Amino acid sequence: RESELVDALAPELQAAEARASMEERRYMHEQRLRGVHMQVAEAGLQDVWESVEEAVRAVRGEEEEDAAQHAASMRKLRASNARRLAAFEEEEAARRRQLAERDAQHAARSADARAAGLISALRGQHAVEQRRLAAE
Repeated sequence: RESELVDALAPELQAAEARASMEERRYMHEQRLRGVHMQVAEAGLQDVWESVEEAVRAVRGEEEEDAAQHAASMRKLRASNARRLAAFEEEEAARRRQLAERDAQHAARSADARAAGLISALRGQHAVEQRRLAAE
């Protein structure tokens, strides 16, 4: 009877062992798939990090280039402003010299006019004195 029972349960046991073996293979396959998925995710993440680092390097390079261009522009602007200021100061000095010369000419004309007026007045006084002396 035991042997009949063993013979009757043998196919069920084989079926259970086959299912267990198949479940184990499925589990191992899922584990391998998860491992591959993890490797793909890690590789993708690594690519993202490398892309981010490259982008950061590019941005820093652009910022450095922009800073260098700004510094060069500022040097050119300062040089241009210095030249313009020097030209302006030169024009201003020339204008002041012209004003000083004009004032000096005006003063000389005024002095000449005053001198002529004084000479005329002295001549007038001299003529009056001569007439007075002649009348005496």
